[in-house]
Amino acid sequence: MAMEVYYLSGTGNSLHAARELQKRFPDSRLIPIAGLNVKDEIKSKSDTVGFVFPIHFMTAPGIIFRTLEKMDLLTAEYIFLIGTRCGTPCRIMYGKFEKILKKKGKDLDTYITVNMASNDPKFKNWEPCSREKIDAFDAVLQKKLDILDNTIKERKKYREEDQEITYPVNPFFERLGVLAVGLTGDGSEEFYADSRCKGCGTCAKVCLSSKIRMTDGKPEWQKKHDCYSCYACLNFCPEKSVQLKSSRLFKFYTEQNGRYHYPEVSPEEIALQKLELADGKVKR
Repeated sequence: MAMEVYYLSGTGNSLHAARELQKRFPDSRLIPIAGLNVKDEIKSKSDTVGFVFPIHFMTAPGIIFRTLEKMDLLTAEYIFLIGTRCGTPCRIMYGKFEKILKKKGKDLDTYITVNMASNDPKFKNWEPCSREKIDAFDAVLQKKLDILDNTIKERKKYREEDQEITYPVNPFFERLGVLAVGLTGDGSEEFYADSRCKGCGTCAKVCLSSKIRMTDGKPEWQKKHDCYSCYACLNFCPEKSVQLKSSRLFKFYTEQNGRYHYPEVSPEEIALQKLELADGKVKR
């Protein structure tokens, strides 16, 4: 049975990683998690199942855990995970992922963590990643995929020792932060479009949770819909008009900062994650 790789990607880092993995396993299927959200049950049909997704603030987007909870992994004999991040610790996230799998009688056999460019322009002095730095990140990704290739083919267990944390966090505050995310949910930040908005609708197109709708030519973030905190709307807006509203505790700098998405990933490719054909094959 062909390997199944379930992925989520807001600005292209994780999609790029998934595609590079697929080059090593040409028969594998890339299955977008965002397109499965409406299903009550997700039935895997492969003996090898992988997950590729971004790590947001030391944990996974909530949709990852909700999807995993719904999955029927009866046929899965080998399960692996690739987490992409900007450099924060994520050990608690892996523990939570494993705990859900244990309830299903399964193990997380292998995982690797890959540092990639930050897509979070809300902080002061943030700058878009240069092409040179992106290529350096990609060189490390290729080496890690070589390791993963071997472990999958030989059915080895591999737990990468994380020595590449660039934004260290005290373990106590890591737990506190992950707990806070769990309590507040994804997307607690408030988005808006400033006067530069031309009503092109790109933000609504790339919004993986369909939270954004266009009303009178302007984007509206609907409160009744979840946000996956993927920042696709923020980073793919051609006018850089999508902003994050500062709170009483934190000042954000999106109005003056640039934007980032993986250079070889288009907004159309991000938007395709929401579409799934009736025969179960993903529209590519």
